Amino acid sequence: MRVTRPCSLLQRLPSIRHWRRRLDPTWATTTPVRCHQLPLLPVLAPSPAPTLGEWSIAPNMNTAGLVEAFEKACGGVRAGKEVSMNFQFSGLSLRLPTTGKWILRGVTGEIRSGSMTAVMGPSGAGKTTFMNVLMGKVKRTGGELKINGTVAEMEQFKKLIGYVPQEDIMLRELTAREVITYAARIRLPDSWAKQEIDAHVDNVLKALNLEEVAHTPIGNELTRGISGGQRKRVNIGMELAAAPLALFLDEPTSGLDATAALDVARILQTVSRIGLTVVSVIHQPRVEIFKSFDNVLMIVPGGRTAYLGPVALSQPYFEALGFVFEPNANPADVLMDILAGRGIFTRGGSSTPSKGDLVKIWAAWGRTLFADPSATALVRGAIPPSSLWPWSTSLGGQTSSPTTAAPPKTSSNDSTGPTASSSSSTPPPADALAAMRSLAHVRGATLLTQTLESHNRAVVQQFRFLSAFWMELFVGMFAGAVMGIAANVTEAFRGVLRAPFQGLSSAPQDWFVALYGMLIGVAVSLAASPPAVKVFGEEKSVYYREAASGHSKIAYYIGKTLASFYRIALASAHFTAVYYLLAKPALPVALQFALLFLNFYAI
Repeated sequence: MRVTRPCSLLQRLPSIRHWRRRLDPTWATTTPVRCHQLPLLPVLAPSPAPTLGEWSIAPNMNTAGLVEAFEKACGGVRAGKEVSMNFQFSGLSLRLPTTGKWILRGVTGEIRSGSMTAVMGPSGAGKTTFMNVLMGKVKRTGGELKINGTVAEMEQFKKLIGYVPQEDIMLRELTAREVITYAARIRLPDSWAKQEIDAHVDNVLKALNLEEVAHTPIGNELTRGISGGQRKRVNIGMELAAAPLALFLDEPTSGLDATAALDVARILQTVSRIGLTVVSVIHQPRVEIFKSFDNVLMIVPGGRTAYLGPVALSQPYFEALGFVFEPNANPADVLMDILAGRGIFTRGGSSTPSKGDLVKIWAAWGRTLFADPSATALVRGAIPPSSLWPWSTSLGGQTSSPTTAAPPKTSSNDSTGPTASSSSSTPPPADALAAMRSLAHVRGATLLTQTLESHNRAVVQQFRFLSAFWMELFVGMFAGAVMGIAANVTEAFRGVLRAPFQGLSSAPQDWFVALYGMLIGVAVSLAASPPAVKVFGEEKSVYYREAASGHSKIAYYIGKTLASFYRIALASAHFTAVYYLLAKPALPVALQFALLFLNFYAI
C-alpha cells in the first residue's frame, strides 16, 4: 500500500518552524518530532459510486402556504386525495395526414396524482408530441384517454391544468411578482379577495425562492433583469399561481447550469408531494435530478415506448436485457445512449437490440413484467438477470408492433399495468369527474375583472417604456410641424375670375387637396405605426399562452385597446397642436383633433 509522510513540507520550509518558535515559546522547548517518527497515513481508495436508489434530493419545506391555497382553490378539499387527476391512456398515436409519418405510436400506460413523471428520449423521438397529445393541444389520430377512470378529453379541464413551455414566455417589462400576480388574478376563482390572492402569491414566491427578486424586472437580451434560473422559476410560478391539479413542463431544466436545474427539480418534487400530477420532458439530467422523479417514460424515435415505470427499476430492467452501466456513469446518460441505439451490450450469443427491438421487448414482456408487483425484486437482485432474458425464447420471431400488442388492463381502481405512479393514495370517488367539472366552472375571473387587469397591466408596460413614449410625442410633433409648414394657403386655392379679381372668386385646387390629404395620411402613419406595433405585435406568444390557459380573448383585446387610448390621444394632440398652429386650417380645433385621433387609432 502506498503511503505518504505528511510533514515533508515542513522539512522543506524551515522558516515555518522559526516563526512558530517566536510565536509560541513553549513549542521550542518540546521535543521535536521527526517525519520518520510519525505514523504512516494510508491513501484511502475512492468510495464506490452510489447506486441509483441511493441518490437523494433535499426537499423544499416552503410549501405549507401552498397546501392551504390549493385546498381553498379546490373547494376546501385536499388535492391528490378528494380531488385529483389520474390519466390512463391506451394506444395514443399521432400520424401526419400529409406524409403518413408516425410521430407518436401506441403509447400505453398510466400516470397518477402525487407523482412526478419524466419523459425521456433522443431528440425528435416525440417527447413533446406525447405531452401535447395528452394535454389535448394536438388532436390525436388514435388511442383512448381516461381521466380518473372515465373517458374524457382534457379540453374541458384546461383551467385545472398548468403548462410550462420550454421558452420563458412572459412580459419582460414586468417584475417577477407582477407576472405571477396577474396569472393568479386571472385564473383563480373570482370569489377570492385581493388579500387572499396576494398571500397566495407570497407563498408561491417563497416556495420558488424568488422573494429576493420579487420586485426586479424580468429583463431581456437588452435590459438586465433576473437570472436564467430565476426566470425559469417565474415561468413555473405563473402556473402554480393558478393552483392546478396537473402540471406539464417542457424541458424545464434546459439552458440552466447543474445547480439551477437541481433547484427546479427540487421545487417540482415538492409540488408533486402536495398532490399534483407532474409530467415533465427532461433532457440530459444529472443523477440527482433523475432520481428526484418517481417514474419515467422512455420513448425511442417514432414515438414508441421502450419503458414506462419507476425510475429505480429502469437501470435493473435494462441491465436484465444485457446492457452495461458503468459504476461511475450517470444512469440517465446511459439510458439515453441505449434509447439512441448506442448502449454497451455484453450478452453473448445475441446481437445488440435495436431501437425497434426495445419496443418489441417492452410490448411483449416488459409491460407484463411490471404488471406483477414482484418486479420490485429486480432492485433487490432476487431475480437473476439471466432468467429474465426473453430475446431468444419468449420473443422468438415475433414481429408484433406496439400498436397491436394487447395492453394490460388498467383502471382507476387497479394499479396493474405499466403505471407511472409512486403514490398509494386512495382512488377518487365515482363523481370525481363531476367535481372537477364544477371546479373548472368556477375557476377564472369574470370578464370585467379580466378586462381591468389586462388594462392595468398594459398601462404598467407603457410606464416602463417612458423613453419610447417621449419619442412618440416628439415624432408626432415633428410630423405635425412638417405638414403645417407644407400647408401653403396660396397653393390650395385658385381664382375663377380674371385678374385682379381672383381673390374674390377663389376655389380649392382639387389636385392639391387630394395630394395634401395623402401626405397627411402618410405623416400620421409614420408617427403612429411604430407604437402600434408594440400593442399586440410583440405579445403574440404571451397571448397564445394565456388564451390556452383560459384567459378571455375578448377581455385581453379590450383591455389592451383601452390602455392604448391614452398614448394615442397624447400623440395625436401634439400632432394637432403644432399642425394647427402652423397651417391654421378652417376647421375648428376640436373637429381637427377628433379627425386626427381617429387616424392615429386606425393605424
